[in-house]
Amino acid sequence: MTKEKNQRILHLILKRKWWDMIASGEKKEEYRDFNEYWTKRILKLTEQGKKKFHYFGNLDEEEIVEYKDFDAICFHKGYTNTTMTFENDGIEINYGREEWGAEPDKLYFIIKLGKKLQSVRPRQPKLRQLKKKKR
Repeated sequence: MTKEKNQRILHLILKRKWWDMIASGEKKEEYRDFNEYWTKRILKLTEQGKKKFHYFGNLDEEEIVEYKDFDAICFHKGYTNTTMTFENDGIEINYGREEWGAEPDKLYFIIKLGKKLQSVRPRQPKLRQLKKKKR
């Protein structure tokens, strides 16, 4: 994947279990809570929509201007430099699958994953190199 200057990438941190399921191709979507924090990151809202969501925690369809346009989703394995990047196949608000970590009867932002674009695993320094640096 070549990084274009104006490319918009949504960066998400994953726990090992979900990382492994996505890396293997078993899990095809990622969930984020339908709350104020994620709403600000994922949606463009009208001013009225921002106020209503802040106070009441819900929205009407006409208050959502649009979803922010992300070209790709970059997953980080915990707080490490190990990443994998996928095409963004769309984001929607819906109920997720329990086997993929969603709670029953709870709305989520569902981030749909397209083609895998890149995996990066930083090279680990050899033990001998680490010992030399300590001296």
